[in-house]
Amino acid sequence: NPTGEYPNYLSVGTAGFYMTDDDGFLYLVSNNHVLGRSNAANDGESIVQPGTLDLTDSELSLMSTFNELINELEIASVVGVVEILFPNAAGTPNNTVDGAIAQLLQSGREFDDLDRVTYGGSLRGVAPSFSVDSNGALQQSSRVYKVGRTTGYTEGNIVGIAGIANVPYDGGTARFIDQLVIAPTPDNEGDFSDSGDSGSGILNDGHELVGLLFAGNGQHTFANPIDNVMTQIRTATGINSLQVIVGP
Repeated sequence: NPTGEYPNYLSVGTAGFYMTDDDGFLYLVSNNHVLGRSNAANDGESIVQPGTLDLTDSELSLMSTFNELINELEIASVVGVVEILFPNAAGTPNNTVDGAIAQLLQSGREFDDLDRVTYGGSLRGVAPSFSVDSNGALQQSSRVYKVGRTTGYTEGNIVGIAGIANVPYDGGTARFIDQLVIAPTPDNEGDFSDSGDSGSGILNDGHELVGLLFAGNGQHTFANPIDNVMTQIRTATGINSLQVIVGP
């Protein structure tokens, strides 16, 4: 419970997509560093919306304690975090997913359109993994898009499927391998993503999930391939029946 950090430490991120299980519970998926506080969160820890960085000074003054914040804005609680592995005495381990999942509250706010991505339409499922032919060309369309908290709707192209990213966190710099690398399309104004877009679902032109945005360097955005995300989220929760909520 980060009571000592609030309201001095404020954070924000993006909900990537929603899932459900065989018991009908609802979940949201984003990054470990968004929902899981970079390995520091405990199961049951509260998630609020909007993120604290988006609260005005007057709103912060009305919710000056962590308990007041939770009473007003809690929407979910953490149920699984994919651990980020950092360099240690044995060497530098490889990561493939920066992910976490929280269970939505079953009362209070209404969640009627969980299959929808703002401005982007309905999710149509989970895409097959990207692959290349003998010439190294993608066998699927490279065009992707996302809707994030900071840059909104942006379009990009997959320019790599085996990217390596060294990403700084509070606990050190973690190495990620086999990442999707995305560049903005020529007609996209500005970067494909920016701070606060972390956790966005990356969709292809068929409205299928292909990845989970987690980092960027100003030129390229990096995303965890969705098959790795699904596998490691299920492992982190022990809920093998978790499935992405899709539209009709």
